[in-house]
Amino acid sequence: LATVISVIKLYERRKDAVIDRHEINLLRALSISEKRLNSLIGNLLHLGTMKEGMPEINSAVVRVSDICKELSWFEVLAQHEKKTFVYCKGCETMHALADKELIVRVLENLLINSFKHTREGDEIHLEVDKLNDYVRFAVHDNGEGIPHEYIEHVFDSLFTTDRIGEVKHAASTGTGLGLAFCKMVVEAHGSELKVESEP
Repeated sequence: LATVISVIKLYERRKDAVIDRHEINLLRALSISEKRLNSLIGNLLHLGTMKEGMPEINSAVVRVSDICKELSWFEVLAQHEKKTFVYCKGCETMHALADKELIVRVLENLLINSFKHTREGDEIHLEVDKLNDYVRFAVHDNGEGIPHEYIEHVFDSLFTTDRIGEVKHAASTGTGLGLAFCKMVVEAHGSELKVESEP
C-alpha cells in the first residue's frame, strides 16, 4: 500500500506532467480507493487491539479545523460521485480534547458509510457545534436510510446493511467493521455514538 500511495502522490506532484481528463479521473479514483483501503486497514488494526480492552487514547487539545482538514478528500469523492458534501462550517475557533488520529478515522468511517448509501444528486453533511463543554460531530444525509429493526445492530462487529437487500448499487459493499470501531473509539473518549434513520 505504501508503494501505491507513493506512486500516486509522485504523479500528482509532477508539474510537467501532461494528463488528459481520463487520467485525471483515474488518479482521483486511485486516491479515493487508497483512502478507503487505508481506513479499512486502520479499522482492522485498531479493532484487534480494542477487543483486548479499552483502546489507548492519546488525547491532546486540537483545533477542530485541523481535524476537518484531514477530511477534505471527501470533496473530491463528492465531485467524482456527483453528490453535495458540506462540512465543518463555523468550526474555525473550536478546540477539543481528543486523539486526533482516532477521531479523524471515526469521521472517515461515518462519511464513507454515508457516501456508500447515497446516490447521485444526494447530500452529505458533517456538522460541528458546541454542546456544553463538548464538541459534537453529526453526519447526516438524505440517502436510503436503515430499517428500524436493524438500527440496534449497526454497531455490532461484521454487521452490514448490505445483507439486508435494501442496497442495489455495487459501490455500497462493506465489511461491517467501521461502525463497531467508531463506537469503541467514541466511548473510550467518554462520549457516545448515536444513530437515527428513516428508511
